[in-house]
Amino acid sequence: MMIFPDRQLIVLAVPKTGTMGLARLLGPRAGINLNAPPQAKHIGLAQVQTRILPLAGPAARDWRSFALIRHPVDWLGSWYRYRLRDGFAGRPDSTQGVSFADFIRAWLRPGERPAYAEIGRQSWFMQDRDGKFGVDHLFRYEAETEYMAFLSDIFGEKLESPRWNVSPRAPLDLPPRLRDRLETALEDDIAMWRSARH
Repeated sequence: MMIFPDRQLIVLAVPKTGTMGLARLLGPRAGINLNAPPQAKHIGLAQVQTRILPLAGPAARDWRSFALIRHPVDWLGSWYRYRLRDGFAGRPDSTQGVSFADFIRAWLRPGERPAYAEIGRQSWFMQDRDGKFGVDHLFRYEAETEYMAFLSDIFGEKLESPRWNVSPRAPLDLPPRLRDRLETALEDDIAMWRSARH
């Protein structure tokens, strides 16, 4: 999470939406840059509103939030691929030896998920302190040209986002019935993704 008081902008670091590249690009300009540990870097909008903005005083009322959202099925696919990395080998949160379909079946069992499928939702990061969607400027992860143009305008110069932290490739096919179940479970997040600028 980064805050740019001079630009009146809060950049949320929603996991698996390319925010490492944005942090490398914009971090040196930030007035507040929480990039470690992950619990601080990936705080949601509600926590920003309740824990950080009160410290900034009345000026923070005019600050606007920015976030990227990935198609929710693709977002879960990114988590699956990320946990395939060799660094996860032997750990309970590794997806090595687990098919994407089995990963999704496990994710669809809240309360009894194995560690490798213990993943939340993007929408949780975008809820305000009242539990409602609260991001002012939401862009699709895939719309890099559009959101980089937006950021370039905010910062008054041409910005180009580097790609960082690319996960290994892996097949992400799902049987049609399983994909239907997943999309039903992700209905609110998919609606949020559809509403994002693209």
